[in-house]
Amino acid sequence: MLAKQQRAQQGARQVSAVGQGLRRAGVSRRRCAGATRTGDSVRAMRAIFLDIDGVLNSSRTPNPRKFPYVVDPGLLQRLLSLQQRTDAQVILSSTWRYDPVGLLAAKHFGIPFNDVIPDMPGEPRKKEITSWLAAHSLERYVVIDDEDDDLDDLPLFQPSPGDGLSDELANGVADYLEGKTDKDMRRNRIVRAVQNVQAMLNGHSG
Repeated sequence: MLAKQQRAQQGARQVSAVGQGLRRAGVSRRRCAGATRTGDSVRAMRAIFLDIDGVLNSSRTPNPRKFPYVVDPGLLQRLLSLQQRTDAQVILSSTWRYDPVGLLAAKHFGIPFNDVIPDMPGEPRKKEITSWLAAHSLERYVVIDDEDDDLDDLPLFQPSPGDGLSDELANGVADYLEGKTDKDMRRNRIVRAVQNVQAMLNGHSG
């Protein structure tokens, strides 16, 4: 019982920290609404659930001081072009979202996020994403994440952490969001199996 209360208190502190981080980063919760409102109507939207590490940075991203939160300008520009092309909102699913410093870093680098998925300690990322989905109306959505993290039932576009968001992947995301295809882009099963074992041992990096 005590452990349960402590867990609830920890969750409340994390939610509060995220809220404070969003406010400091200049991200309004009103602006983070799940659909675009026009008068009293709500237009279903397109959304990109965005991981950051391995997507907007890679093993090639210069980081001489070994900062925990870095973004590759070229990969970020690719995301910005993708967002402009698809008119999609960006929802942070990265672990950066529940660290106020991570949120400030995301804002500092100009990552155009509109909202964050809930933090549900002990639950897989898939459940955090589907919890967000249950409260919002979407036309199309994708998940861009370099790891699986039990995302098999979701439209996953999976970059190599050595390359980050590639042109090929960005074009695939755009085609999916525009309804030109229903095919996602995952790495092969053997690579994913090895990656899942590494994720279990090391934890998801971002």
